[in-house]
Amino acid sequence: MIEQFTSYFTKLEQLSGDELLRSAEKLVVSENTAIAKLIAHLAEMASRKTALKLGYKSLFDYCISSLNLSEGAVPARIHVANVALGGGACLRAGVHPAEDRRAAKVSFAVTARTFKRYTLGH
Repeated sequence: MIEQFTSYFTKLEQLSGDELLRSAEKLVVSENTAIAKLIAHLAEMASRKTALKLGYKSLFDYCISSLNLSEGAVPARIHVANVALGGGACLRAGVHPAEDRRAAKVSFAVTARTFKRYTLGH
């Protein structure tokens, strides 16, 4: 693992300033997408009560114990998952498949923006 990081830093050292900035921007987009997908998973897990069925006291406990998320990160993600749950019910209400896909994209984007606002105050 240490070898991989050393190799990665060596590659970073060879990037121009502009390439380094573009690479960082792509990583932020990738991270935000991953967080939004995780929030969607947490929303679905909450609706199914998955954590409770697995013997955890709560979804929070599951996130800390099983996913190894920090206690600081979990409340915001669960809050946004709960917000997303409200919209998720609309997506399952028998909407035409093409409309459902559009609605899912909008819901996903709103979830990501809500998370950003909630965690960063923007």
